Amino acid sequence: EDSIPELAFLRACDKMMNVCGVHDFSLKDILTPDSKRFRRNLSAIINFAKFREERLAMYNELLQKVIEYNKFITFLFLGKKTY
Repeated sequence: EDSIPELAFLRACDKMMNVCGVHDFSLKDILTPDSKRFRRNLSAIINFAKFREERLAMYNELLQKVIEYNKFITFLFLGKKTY
């Protein structure tokens, strides 16, 4: 019973670390962390978070432009001002 949440946690950590570019993450990294691997893993998480924030800001800017263009096109074709 107690191992199911632990396995779910390990699976979530492994999935996150794979997304961050660390493909050899294991239970050993949690139970007996080595300082060199811990630093590498933490660095990968921080770099991914920075990358995500940069891309998210760019995505939001582009999304706003698309919304404005859609409103303009709607106005051109339907003659209704939606903004």
